[in-house]
Amino acid sequence: MKIKFNVSAIGLSLKETEGKDGKKFHQISIDQDGEAGSIPLTEEAYKLHSSTFKKYSPVTLTCEYNDQYKYCRVIGLNQGAVR
Repeated sequence: MKIKFNVSAIGLSLKETEGKDGKKFHQISIDQDGEAGSIPLTEEAYKLHSSTFKKYSPVTLTCEYNDQYKYCRVIGLNQGAVR
């Protein structure tokens, strides 16, 4: 089952890295209540927001948790207004 939910935080950065096999990985770094961390981000969301992303601004993340694989990732984001 895939569970979708929204998370409000401060967006710190978007990052793209390339593995040894050439596969690309994407992450968003966030700060929430004084705690910072990174969450995997889909390639589609990265491409859509990488050129307009503003560091240190409020962001609402649309996340997806897959309970079969115990995996959480960001599938969309909205900058500017935290809900």
